[in-house]
Amino acid sequence: MPIKLDAADIVRSFKNRLRSMTFIPRQDHADIKQQLDVLIDTQNGRKRSRPYSRPRKTEAAQALWEKLTSASLAALTTNLRGYHELRQYFAEFIRYENLLFAVDRHHRDHVVHSIWVMLIGFYLLQKCKPLSPIAYSDLLLNRTGRTEDPVGMKSCESDIRKKEPLLWLLIALTHDLGYPIQKTKDANELMSSMINNFGFLEQQEFKYNFTVLQNAAIEQLLDILSSSLVFTSDTQYKIVCFKGQRLDYAKSFERLDHGIMSAYLILNYIDYICDSMNCPGDPTMLTSSKQSLNHAIIIHWLSAIAAHTTKNTYWDTPKDISALLILADELDEFSRYSHDQRYDRWLTLDCRTSFTCTTHSIRFQYTFPSTPKFDHLAFCKGKVAKLMNRFELDPRGIKAISFTSTHLKPEKHLCHYQKKFPQLDGTLRINGKPVADIHKWLTSEEST
Repeated sequence: MPIKLDAADIVRSFKNRLRSMTFIPRQDHADIKQQLDVLIDTQNGRKRSRPYSRPRKTEAAQALWEKLTSASLAALTTNLRGYHELRQYFAEFIRYENLLFAVDRHHRDHVVHSIWVMLIGFYLLQKCKPLSPIAYSDLLLNRTGRTEDPVGMKSCESDIRKKEPLLWLLIALTHDLGYPIQKTKDANELMSSMINNFGFLEQQEFKYNFTVLQNAAIEQLLDILSSSLVFTSDTQYKIVCFKGQRLDYAKSFERLDHGIMSAYLILNYIDYICDSMNCPGDPTMLTSSKQSLNHAIIIHWLSAIAAHTTKNTYWDTPKDISALLILADELDEFSRYSHDQRYDRWLTLDCRTSFTCTTHSIRFQYTFPSTPKFDHLAFCKGKVAKLMNRFELDPRGIKAISFTSTHLKPEKHLCHYQKKFPQLDGTLRINGKPVADIHKWLTSEEST
């Protein structure tokens, strides 16, 4: 059965879950619930006749972000150095996004969106059984030569599961923090084309240079993102970096992809990460169970964020917390604000979203109440481009993935993309007509 994503139901589900999230102070629960009500236009348990304004919803999202991020980090460590700076950055991020709305007519909200990604992720874990329990087989590796997993590895996995709610909170709430640097590059190109018309003025190309200290931080980040914990005995493990993954992340950094920029920002600010990744003694002979938990949390936190915009990163199972970020990110369409510059008004995408997932298939369904008044083909292209290579088809894992965009009255498929094992690219139909070359269509301006 498809899981229909209803905003009120998603919020209600999280409110019920809040009781079990003991790391969130109880004195904050009432305010958290109140701010969540703002996001769904509810007041005193009743639907408001007039929706809350975009600025009010942004204020609610900021309040939620601060309470949930600080509580999650405090549950991991007493070393909160750098959190104040990160919170300050988020406030600046909100102000900067208002500029991006003016510069880029395609820009969409990422502040309220981060809260909805978090909420949708928790909702999917509860409602969609094939997504849980989360698998950690790519992070924790058994190299003891024995079939049975070592004691230390089992203990680490058990500890991660206990911390899973706060890990997901950190991943979801910080996954888009690096967006400004990616967008600034695009905005600079737009400004350059205008300013250079004056001849005597010249807009310099957007460039970036790194100091020795920053280069060290980048190298450390690439190592963390491409690492796993390899257990060599019941009590010993080592951190191993996989060069192929590291190269993919290095390419992502070169492109200024906002996922890896978010991970860099967190590494740059949060001192807990530097403390935890500082391994005294022989780094190939680590034994502390607390240290292994911190290593696992940090690797998952940063790699999930970076992977959501890194090319050639894919999964053959939906039971992965990085894959969960991709799923929740792509399913949130009902909260995304954009700015209509022509009529100076704020718009949301009137879209009903549903999701079907088994251990062998994933299906996204986007339904519009009428023929969309926006460029639905651009919407379709964006979804197909993101999803077609995100999940590796495997006879033992995911065998099919599909994306369908339709409108009601009469119900009509605007776009349908389906990929089945062992197809390489899958099949695509636009307004009922097959598309022969998917890659060509994705880069074209054609409407069919």
